[in-house]
Formats: sequence, C-alpha cells, structure tokens
Amino acid sequence: MPDNKSPSLDKTIEQVLAQVDGPIPVDEFATRVLAIYPSKAKKPMASIRSHLREEHPGQTLVFLDRHTIVPIRVAMRGVRFRTPHPRGGHPRGIPDRTRV
Repeated sequence: MPDNKSPSLDKTIEQVLAQVDGPIPVDEFATRVLAIYPSKAKKPMASIRSHLREEHPGQTLVFLDRHTIVPIRVAMRGVRFRTPHPRGGHPRGIPDRTRV
C-alpha cells in the first residue's frame, strides 16, 4: 500500500476521470491510475479493474462494454428527464405548471 501521504484509490480514480473527456479502454485507464497509485497486488491491473466494476459503476463512470468506460459526467452530458404532470394539478397540491 502507498504511504499515508498519498491519495486513496477512490480519490486517484476520480482524479484520472477528471482528465478523461471521452470513452477510454479500461486497461489504459488502469495504467493511468497505477502511475499515480502504485499497488503491491500480485496482479495490479486486475485489482484496479475489479475495483472499478464493484465500486464505481453508475456513480463515477459507465461501462460502455467490458473493455471501455466513460466518466458519468461525459455520458450524462445533455441528458434530460421528463416528469409527467397530471392536467388538473398534482393531488397533493403542487401547482400545475401548464397554467403558470
């Protein structure tokens, strides 16, 4: 494990994700993480890949396929969510936005 002054693995992953502006192969991403956060694991690349699959999907990154990831801020760029509103207003007293 790195010394106490180095950032945690999660912080390192977030740091590398901040530098990525599009899809990136998981192996290249893991190489960038290991350059900042050295590991003493027998198979450091497998350790990083496993950590990404178990701890980060849907929170900080999205898997496009088994070998490609994209930061969630990039994947969600421009996404809009529709919320349907009933015509007569909401039953709990929320005002009807179509009449504003």
